[in-house]
Amino acid sequence: MENYPGPTWRDLDLEKDITMNGFPIYDPYLFFIKEQRLRWKHRSGNTIPDINRAFLERTTVLDIDATNFKKKTLVLHGLYYEKSLGKHKAAIGIDFGRLTINPPTFEEIIKHINSLNTKENPLGVSIQLKHGEFEEEILENILDILDKFNIPAYFIPDTHRGKLEGVIEKRIKSI
Repeated sequence: MENYPGPTWRDLDLEKDITMNGFPIYDPYLFFIKEQRLRWKHRSGNTIPDINRAFLERTTVLDIDATNFKKKTLVLHGLYYEKSLGKHKAAIGIDFGRLTINPPTFEEIIKHINSLNTKENPLGVSIQLKHGEFEEEILENILDILDKFNIPAYFIPDTHRGKLEGVIEKRIKSI
């Protein structure tokens, strides 16, 4: 079943609306674009069980929702809190009406996606920066992780777009 991300993303202008992490689009990653429209088999990649399920369904692009909390990039759609429970701290995320305790970091999720990525079944990610302050240092770290694991990513438009484009342009110029 084709699982499109939603009507607001379907017909985005690739030049104006989508920012990519600089990963060259070459075969076998042409699944990202078909007839100048975003087309992919797309599923949530916010948890390792979600990724494993999506992989079994032959998904090609995993949607990641990044939340920055105290300079730590977590993969979580909702808001994130840290609470002390006696001597222990609990990291709690409110995600689609469920509580997530100790959500995975961005690097853990990308590393897991990379472990499933093969020439026969190439994987990519779409990323939306959800909550928190994404300063240049945090954005550079996100790009470093994507580069480290050679995962192509599209960044979906959001409030951090200007900063993100600046970081990507600087990175491309330095190559």
